Parts: sequence; structure tokens; C-alpha cells
Amino acid sequence: MFRMSICKQMTHQEIAEKIEDFARSARQAKEAGFDSVEIHSGHGYLMSQFLSPWTNHRKDKYGGSLDSRLRFETEGASALVPSCGLTSRTPLYMMRGNVPMQKWQEIKVIHS
Repeated sequence: MFRMSICKQMTHQEIAEKIEDFARSARQAKEAGFDSVEIHSGHGYLMSQFLSPWTNHRKDKYGGSLDSRLRFETEGASALVPSCGLTSRTPLYMMRGNVPMQKWQEIKVIHS
């Protein structure tokens, strides 16, 4: 179970590095022969922490409104396709409780 803990806020540089880590991992999966990758953004994992208003108290472009809190997930998912040449869709698994139903439908269309 996810335990609330006090974490240091990531800098924009650290966020960019983490997004590059996601892209590098996708490239390595492609090189290893995988056809696709999945992004897991639930259950307290890093992307879920950006999405949740309970854990994301940022005052910059990655916090505040739902669209801003989705920015890290969107940038992370967008980095995968050009980095490894995947042409198929990238499944993105999210915790539904962090997203209002209307926005959930929009996200589902974008990432499915």
C-alpha cells in the first residue's frame, strides 16, 4: 500500500532526466525485441504522484490544475515514440481516483 512520505520536490532538470530515462528504457525494450511498452501510472508510482492533488503541491507548470499535473505523464509518454520508433499505441495505466470522469475519457482517447 502507498505510504505518504515527505519527498523533495524534483527540479525541472531532474524531471527532464527522468523523462529521458523513460525514453532510454523504451529504446532498450525495442532493441531487445519488444513490440510495445506500457506506462504504469498508478498505485503511488512517480507519475501517479505528479497526477494526484494529494501528493503534488507544486506551484510550477507541473502542479496546480489537472492539465498541469498531467504534464509529466504526457511528456513521459510523448518521449517514448520518437525515442524508439514505436508506431503502435502506448498503453497508459492510471489510478482513476485521481482524475474526474470527464477528464478520464479525454485521457483515454489520447493514450489509447
